[in-house]
Amino acid sequence: MKKIFFLHDGCRHPDFFQQIMGCAKEKYAETEIISDADVIIHFTCGFTKHNPFFFISSLALEYKTRKAGSTVIITGCGIKMYEREILEKLEDAIVVELPDFIPKICSILEVPFKKGEYYLNDANTLTLHIVQGCLKKGGYCYFCKFNYLGIPFKSLLTIEEVVEIVSRYKIKILTLTGPNTTSYGMDFGDHKPKLHLLIKEISKIPSLKWIAVQSIASSGIYQELIDEIQRNEKVYSVNYYFQTGSQTMLNIMNIGSSIETHEKVIKAFSDKVFVTGFLMSHPGEGEQEFRETLEFIEKHNIWYTPVFVFIKSYDTPSADFEQLSNSEFWRHYILVKEKVSKLNHKFLDSLVGTKISAFILNIKSVPNRKIIYAQCLGINACCECELDIDANYEIADRVDIKVTGVKNYGDHLLSGKLEKE
Repeated sequence: MKKIFFLHDGCRHPDFFQQIMGCAKEKYAETEIISDADVIIHFTCGFTKHNPFFFISSLALEYKTRKAGSTVIITGCGIKMYEREILEKLEDAIVVELPDFIPKICSILEVPFKKGEYYLNDANTLTLHIVQGCLKKGGYCYFCKFNYLGIPFKSLLTIEEVVEIVSRYKIKILTLTGPNTTSYGMDFGDHKPKLHLLIKEISKIPSLKWIAVQSIASSGIYQELIDEIQRNEKVYSVNYYFQTGSQTMLNIMNIGSSIETHEKVIKAFSDKVFVTGFLMSHPGEGEQEFRETLEFIEKHNIWYTPVFVFIKSYDTPSADFEQLSNSEFWRHYILVKEKVSKLNHKFLDSLVGTKISAFILNIKSVPNRKIIYAQCLGINACCECELDIDANYEIADRVDIKVTGVKNYGDHLLSGKLEKE
């Protein structure tokens, strides 16, 4: 059996690796030793700026121990950042453009492209990439490279295909993901988003218990989608990035959203696991805008958000904006991060001693006992519980938990005991 080695610049693309290996498993095995590989698949990153000389030098360093005659396949967002000639000069290298890259790689590997099978994480959970690229009414965010790099938008699976895959494998926990799931289905003919229809149809599958929806763009969220998520009891988690609590900054970032929309979403999804994020120290963020974001976080008790710091990229329009001074830059980031941390500690501490509802995400067997990890319902946190080795629980089972402590504030991880039925 031949071997494949995955090389990456930035993101590890685990789902893409799974997809490729799922299609190639009859003919190839994955290896972590580059010198053993018959094929090297190099995922370049479009969010990390590389100097072309450094890029080629690093490739030479990585490739110098590779097996003679091995094939190199280069793909990913980063290939748009280099002159095509640079990549084509690499010995025995095949450059694969991002659109439909998995079928193309399967063709090079001479293995069948099996749509859907490769997404399986285990027997119960499934992550489906339903779109590629980003489609936003406002053009593109000034700190994002998806449209700048010219990655075309495309819905990867039809509603019927998703239903068929989830039904066939009797999936219990499903995650829908992509750079911008909000625009799913806009390329199906009538140029209208259909994410709400997809959620509605897959919810009818009896074996499916829980649904998480990621990458809902604030610029493209629409009322039918809000209504479907709000009323659908199987949708437990929503990923919607605020980026900022200042309308001025939303305008500067060219996101195409509003604080009013943010607050509407907070109210509509109050009983869901809400996943979001803030991007601090973006060019144009003055004292007023910084204070508005700080007040927005405090007003809505947003204890659960990661806080990102703006990184200047020469491949986005924001690179041409006047950057914040070094002191302003770190002051904004650190103070917001401290504010969220305080809210985080206060909220998680308030859960100790209370009873929460959750469902089981994972069960791990250790000597003489089991450890379960349960997703809290309506709270962006998980809880770890120990059980007797003969305890009879399955993934996706709904349980009640008595919270006994906080194991990790940063990871939103609680400890607890299952309440007896």
